[in-house]
Amino acid sequence: MKYILYCILLLLLSAASLPSDSHTYFLILEEGEDPDFEKEEIDLQYHLEHLDIAVVDMPASIISEVEAKDVVDTVERDEMVFLDTSVDEVSTSASTSWALNQINHQTAVDAGLTGDGVRAAVMDTGISDAHPDLRVAGGYNFFNDNNDWADDNGHGSHVAGLLAGRSPDASGVAGVAPDVDLYALKVMDERGRGTQSVMARAIDWSLEADVDILNMSVGGVSSSAMLQRAVERAEAEGMLLVAAAGNGGEEQNQTTTIDFPARYDEVIAVGAVNRLDQRAPFSSYGPQLEVAAPGVALTSADAGSSYQTKSGTSMATPFVSGMLALMQEAEPSLSSGDMRSQLRDWVQPLGQAQPNRQTGYGRIEFPAEMTVEPRPARPVRQVHAEAGAITTDYADINVEWEDRSRASAEVTYTLRRNGDTIYEGEELSHTDRVNEDGDYTYSVTVEEAASPPSEAVQSRALRIRLADPYASVLSRFSDVSEGAWYLSNMAPLVEEGIFGGFPDGTLRPSNEVTRGQVVTLFARDQGWSTSETTTRFDDVSQSNFAAGAIAEASRRGVVNGYPDGTFRPSQPVSRGELTVMFHNVYNFSSTTAPPAFSDVREDRFYYGSLIRLADAGVVQGYPDGTFRPGNPVTRAEFSAMLHRTRSR
Repeated sequence: MKYILYCILLLLLSAASLPSDSHTYFLILEEGEDPDFEKEEIDLQYHLEHLDIAVVDMPASIISEVEAKDVVDTVERDEMVFLDTSVDEVSTSASTSWALNQINHQTAVDAGLTGDGVRAAVMDTGISDAHPDLRVAGGYNFFNDNNDWADDNGHGSHVAGLLAGRSPDASGVAGVAPDVDLYALKVMDERGRGTQSVMARAIDWSLEADVDILNMSVGGVSSSAMLQRAVERAEAEGMLLVAAAGNGGEEQNQTTTIDFPARYDEVIAVGAVNRLDQRAPFSSYGPQLEVAAPGVALTSADAGSSYQTKSGTSMATPFVSGMLALMQEAEPSLSSGDMRSQLRDWVQPLGQAQPNRQTGYGRIEFPAEMTVEPRPARPVRQVHAEAGAITTDYADINVEWEDRSRASAEVTYTLRRNGDTIYEGEELSHTDRVNEDGDYTYSVTVEEAASPPSEAVQSRALRIRLADPYASVLSRFSDVSEGAWYLSNMAPLVEEGIFGGFPDGTLRPSNEVTRGQVVTLFARDQGWSTSETTTRFDDVSQSNFAAGAIAEASRRGVVNGYPDGTFRPSQPVSRGELTVMFHNVYNFSSTTAPPAFSDVREDRFYYGSLIRLADAGVVQGYPDGTFRPGNPVTRAEFSAMLHRTRSR
């Protein structure tokens, strides 16, 4: 239902500007919906595609109307979130040795485990870029929308040090998993304040970056449909989510004091214990608590290059994230669900029953002996296959793959076509030649020295039909039917670059074509200059994809707007409207021959254009003798009109 959300919101926001009660909201969309609407109309901030969430600015007065639409599941206001307070004091030296000893960390060290090859992200106030004990592989500042993830609070650096501190001696901080690929997701400012929207963006980013473990030492007392959607999607994709239970344990009058997101079933909720394995008085508790870890008087990194001692469930959480990283390194064949189950076994039970409300299954502890599996090579990021030359005898297929984690030249890639090996080597591309019609899928596995092969990553299936005159189009687009009526019209336009496909490898011939798209296609066909993007229409911003084409079409008198000063670029174009646009662009010869359509009247605005296009054979009616001028036009129908026009 492409563009429908924009059209809904455009109708609801017909005023020239947003009301003064405009605020940031989440539109939680039905799966697969694509919010493609104008910023000046509803002010789309972000589309979080992995989560099917749109972050928008809009007035509160239209919430109920928007929420009632089929494409929108929930509308939720963006709210502030805050760090839990913790006890902290300046320290001139750092040591976490007591806590590492308490969880039997030496067993993992003796097994050679360091977290190497595991991607762990810290969602927090950022991570210091100047601290000698911290090494960050990447990240993003979602609070300020830039690449500066430096910590200006200290909380995030403290958490990162406990997880991945790399001090070579006792003078610095040593984390549980010092060799993880550490990512800094800055979602809070120097005062520990953020919003739910930046948290959602950080989770969406983590999915895109293939993060294995997400450490969330942040939380709040209120649930959020947006946050719940985010953690559900991340957990379903195999990410391990670990969150602080919160520091509200002294509020004894509540059924549970566990914060969100830790309270969600998809998240591992972590409480804090002291050196004596007693629940820290501040540590939140309840039936959702999964495990506990050291969280009292822990010294770790601070903002800049100094150290600080802090207490809190925020400090306990990275011990669990670090344990999971070492577990994944030791047993890479385990699924995320298996790892979570095993985490419940790697504990020292506390209390008379497990799990219990105070410490969950118990305080984490590495087993006395650990078995380390050979770690398979990390799979390639993606495999892209595209047909090159296609003749009646053969087709050359260019296959490329991306390996962002490639660390050395001692890597062998195995390329298979429909399961049969066709290439082994160190290159990141290969050209394959096939001599028969078929549907071809390519897969790539990676092998490194002393490592089992990676999982196979597949391309989309390519359809090769050597003798078909439209072989190139059939190979590129999975949704184009063989022998379809529109192929003779659409294929030449695709080959010339006038019609393009979509990123998912579809052409979508049955999709309705919009007014903005129509004008863009005219501009491509006619070679118009589209450098000037300022238009006279209230609803066409300079950032609109069709702004240049609309501006030029308006200057040439090809298109007009509506009486309210709008152009409505995302509104589907009707058959009647399109005849006028075609006549204005291509100047069809005059005729007085009346069209043989029972539903067309001479007093309609499109009548003069329609009789010219009908006389030229560019438009046709339906078998029942109607033209249906109000019907929307599909991409296939538009291509037929354009191809017939060019063939006159």
